Amino acid sequence: MSGLDAAAMSQQLNAFVGASVPAAPGAEGGAVVSFVCEEDVREAMKLNRKITVGERTIITPAARDLAEAHRIFVMQNWR
Repeated sequence: MSGLDAAAMSQQLNAFVGASVPAAPGAEGGAVVSFVCEEDVREAMKLNRKITVGERTIITPAARDLAEAHRIFVMQNWR
C-alpha cells in the first residue's frame, strides 16, 4: 500500500463531486458545470449562451477547441 488514507481520499472525492453539481450546459452566469463535451458547446452556440467552467471542470479537447474559437466559456474565479 502506498500510504494513502482511504478516509481522506473519500472525503476529497465527495467534496469534489458535491462542489461540481452542474447546471444545464450553457447556463450563463449559472453554476459551474463538472463536464463539457463538444455537443454541450454546440448546444450553447445554438442557444447563444455561455458555459461556466471552473478549475475542476473536465473539458474534452474537441469541446475546448470549439469553445475557445467561439468564446463560449466563462471562467469562474479560481481559488
